[in-house]
Parts: sequence; C-alpha cells; structure tokens
Amino acid sequence: MKTITAFVFIVLFFPGLFAQKRINTDSIKNLIKTSKTDSAKINLYFTLTSEYIQDDIDSAKYFLKMGKSLIGKTNAHQYDYDYYFSGLKICHATQEFDKALKYNLKALKTAEQNNNDFQRAEALRSLFVIYLNLKKDTLAVRTAQSAIKLTEKIKDTANLSVAYGNLSRLYFEIGNFQKSIIYGKKGIDAGKRYNNLKGLAISINNTAVSYQELGNIKQAESLFLELLKISEKNNLARSKVKALVNLINNGVYTGNKTKLHYYLNQLQFFIKKNPNAPFAKSDLSRLNEYIAYDYLYSDKFDEAEKEANKGLELTKNDNERQQILFKLICLINFAKHNYAKGKEYQLKSDSIQVILDKEDLSDFEANLDKKYQTEKKENQIQLQQAQIKNKNILNYIAFGSVIGLLTILFLTYRNYSHRKKLQLQRITELETEKQLLATQSLLKGQEEERSRLAKDLHDGLGGLLSGVKLQLGSMKGNLILSEENKITFDRALLKLDESISEMRRVAHNMMPESLVRTGLKQAILEYCDSLSQNQKFKINCELHGIDEKMSNATEVILYRIIQELVNNAVKHAEATQILVQVLRDENHNIFITIEDNGKGMEQNKEIILKSPGMQSLLSRVNYLKGTMDIKSEPKKGTSIYIECKEEHDG
Repeated sequence: MKTITAFVFIVLFFPGLFAQKRINTDSIKNLIKTSKTDSAKINLYFTLTSEYIQDDIDSAKYFLKMGKSLIGKTNAHQYDYDYYFSGLKICHATQEFDKALKYNLKALKTAEQNNNDFQRAEALRSLFVIYLNLKKDTLAVRTAQSAIKLTEKIKDTANLSVAYGNLSRLYFEIGNFQKSIIYGKKGIDAGKRYNNLKGLAISINNTAVSYQELGNIKQAESLFLELLKISEKNNLARSKVKALVNLINNGVYTGNKTKLHYYLNQLQFFIKKNPNAPFAKSDLSRLNEYIAYDYLYSDKFDEAEKEANKGLELTKNDNERQQILFKLICLINFAKHNYAKGKEYQLKSDSIQVILDKEDLSDFEANLDKKYQTEKKENQIQLQQAQIKNKNILNYIAFGSVIGLLTILFLTYRNYSHRKKLQLQRITELETEKQLLATQSLLKGQEEERSRLAKDLHDGLGGLLSGVKLQLGSMKGNLILSEENKITFDRALLKLDESISEMRRVAHNMMPESLVRTGLKQAILEYCDSLSQNQKFKINCELHGIDEKMSNATEVILYRIIQELVNNAVKHAEATQILVQVLRDENHNIFITIEDNGKGMEQNKEIILKSPGMQSLLSRVNYLKGTMDIKSEPKKGTSIYIECKEEHDG
C-alpha cells in the first residue's frame, strides 16, 4: 500500500514534480508586499503554502496561518475552500491522515455550499487518497468512482485521465489486474483525447504493469515503448527511466538478450548524461542486477558474478533485494557448472525467503542493532540452511513409505473437516437468523408501541389538558378572586402550561413529528438544533444522500441510533464539539460517524459493548445488517463508525 500512496500523493498534490518546474517564491513574497487587495494576498499566501509543502513544512504552515488570519480579518469566506484544501495537503505531507480527513471533509462541505462542482470533484479526488492512506480500500474505491463520475459530468478534462490512472493503480495494488487494465485504458483514452500528458503517462504505465502481471508480455512491451516515446518527446525523465526499467525486465523474464542489452545501454547512457534527474532509487538500485543478467546471457559468467556481488554490497540492509541477488548468483554458478557454490547460494536465497515469510520486514530491520546487523543475518541464514537440510533428509526418508497412507488420511480428514465446518456454519447462520428475526420483531413492536403512546399522549391527554386550560381561563374572567387567590390561580395555569409542554416533549421524543412529516434529514437537524440550543457544546451535522425517502423502519432505526449516540456524547463526554455525519450511497449503503472531542472512555471496548445502552444500540445496528467500530482514548475524544444497509418495507 505504501507504493500506491506515494504515487497518488505526487499526482494529486505535487503536480509540479511531474513537470520538474518550481515557482520563484521570492517573487511571490514581493508581490504580497506590493499587492493592494486582500484577496490577491490570500491567493498568494496559499500559493506559497502549496509550494513550500514539497520541502519546508514549517514555512507552509506559516503561510497557511497567514492566509487564514487574513480571511478572518476581511471576512473573505469565499476563500474558505482554498484554506481547507491547503490544510489537508500539509497534513497529508506530515502523515497526519486523521487531521487531513477532517480538513478534507470541511473542504467537501464548503464546495457543496458553494455549489462548485469543480471544487467538489477535487475534494473527492483528495478524499480518495486519504482513505487509501487510512487503509480503507472499500471507501477509497467508492470515493474514486464518485470523483470520476463527477469529473466526467463537469467535463473536467484536465483531471479525468489522472483520476482513471490512479484508480487503475489502486486495483493493481489490491491484485485486481483486469479492472486495473479497464480503468487504465480509460485513462489512456482520456489522456490522448484531451492532450493530458501527465494522466496519459500514469495510465500507460499502470496498464502495462498489469499486463505484465497477467503474463501478456507483448502487450506490456508495446505500452512501455509508447511511454518511452512520449517521455523522450516531452523530456519526462522519471517516465523514461520507468519505461526503460520495465523494458529491461521484459528482456530478463523472456531471456531476450538482444532487447535486454539494447535497453540497458540506453538506461546507462541516460543516467550518465542526466546525473541530477529525479530518478526513482528503487529503479537504480537494480542496475547491477540488470548488468549481471546482461553478462550472464552473453556467457560472461565471471563478469556477471562480479556485478551481482556489487549489488549485494549496496543492499546489505535489504533482505528482499539480497534474496533476489543470491538467486541470481546461484544461476550464474550453475551456468559455470560450479554446482557446490550454486547450491550454497540457493540455500541462502531459500533461507532469506523463510525470514521474509515469517517476519514483517520493517519490524525485522528496526529491531536489529546496525553494528551487528550483517552478522546476525548470516547467523539466521546458517540456521535456516541447517533446518532446510534436515527437513529435506527427513522428507526423502519418509516419502517412499508413508506417502500413500498420508494422502488417504489427509483426504479423509479434509472431507470430514469440510462437512463439519459446513454444518457448524449452517447452525450459526440459523441461530443468527433466529436472533435477527426476534430483534426485528422486538424493535418493530417497541416502535409501534412508542408511536401509539405518543399519539395517545398528544391527541388524548394533550387534548384533555388543553381543554382544561381553556375552561379555567374562561372561568377566571367570571370569578371574583382575592389578590392572593388570583396569584395562586395564575400559578396553577402556568403549571398546567408547563405540564402540556412536558407532555408534548415526551410525545415528540417517543415519535418525532418531524420524522413522519418531513423525513429523516429534517428530524436529525431539528433534534441536534434543539439539543445544542443555549448550550456550551456545538453539534455539526453533515448529511448526504438522505433527502430521498427511505422505508419507515429504516428511518426510525437510524433516528434512534443517532439519538442514542448524540445523547451519550452530551451526557458523558463533556465535549465542546460533536460531529454527526451520515452518508447514503447509490447502492443504499449507509455510513454513520459520530465524533466528539470530549474526555473519552476509560473502560476498554469489550466492557463498553456489554453495557445495556450499547447492547440496545447494537441490536438496532444488527437489524440493519450493519457493523459498528468504536475508537476512544482518555482525553482524546471518541469516534463511533457504523456501516449498515437500508431495510426495505415488506
């Protein structure tokens, strides 16, 4: 996931790197000093913010703060979107993805308030990147698709091919190469149609590597040659290196020594001619490997081994690269008929592969003392070699005598386990369905009883009390009362008014009239407004896609869920800010987020979920076939995220 994150981040936030051009910051600072309008200064501050993000985060934060301050002084809120979007770029650059998400959501909300689809499309594209960094692949895919749909709608041709290219890369990273090719081809088409060089290069590369993974080397080579031609014509150093490296890889994998030698010479010449070009280190680190393969395919075995050993010297701290080079040295020695040395390096390669399979590479490297890293790794390799040798000996001894019996036992056990697993799974499904039906019936009965009681209170008791109030009011004019009795009579009427108001409040909470009359969105807004009125806390509502009427059961359950969570935040969190976010997509999936900046929860998640209130809440979430995730730390607030599905009537 790190590869795709860095790739998309460069494309969306640092397009200047692609073109290798930088803005003269000193000239912009001089323009700020001489600018006569505040709006011009605000724009220049945010321009400097974007420019400094690349290499000076502190300066970027300073100019962002200056822009925000000027917006506040001049009440120039038409630049709020630019402020939020610049803020999210800084947070993304500093790897503060949770903060970046908050900036992004505010930018998206501002774009919607501005009714600006270009801003909204840009905010959706950046939201895709944030979700990707937060490892929410499903949300990333949905957001990317929404961004593409809106980009197509508004005919934002400058970003269409980039959006397709990024989505292609995402599908490549998660292993769905067919979809990666589909979106990559769309990106290529859009890049050519609208003459978008950046998006075209991205889409060609991502489509080609997907063809490579599927074994279609011919199609991949054709696309890499096209990328090479484009990069040479437009002086794109990074794209040229990427194309040459992949063409060399094709020569290695297919054993085509002519193509390998030809493209390797081009790469070496280009590196020598352009020593300051922005090459990817991961590409150049393989240069010794490619040279070694070139020698190997030309039967120059000693020179090949020498280059491979140079590569080993440069990759002492990279187990994955060393494993590849060990395997290459093994092949070289087998070609030299030096089978003992070849076997030795094969064991080294296998040993490192075992290490890579068992341990996370980053944690493995971080925990090693740099001074003794090579020595410890060699000890591990020797240990793995001994284990592999012993295992091979035992396997050969046992293979001939027990292979048939083991096969029969294995197949029998697997068949039994599979049937048992299916039976247990079916039992679990039936129990779950039974519990869900019981919960649905209970919740439906509760809501029907609430509705009946609310109606009886409002129409029955409310009408009686209002009638009593009218009768007492008419009697007041016909009675001769002392001053003291008049005061007592007026107090009784006031208490009667308070009783009627309290009865209506109780009836409204049991079944909000606005939920029935105007729908879920208005009911949530009225509830949050009434709850935060004249209070120290503020409730921010972000409601998307719930204007359309849903089933009565769904709207009531969603309202109860939000009512319970917001009420908990108000009663227990001591928060000053509460965020209520509800999103309903075109597939009728519903996403609810309730966040507060309160004191958080002291107890662990398991204890919280066992509380009566949470059990009631979970039953409602289960009714909508949903899931709930709670994140909370003391003094750092609480975040509750719910994903569920709209329930249909009948």
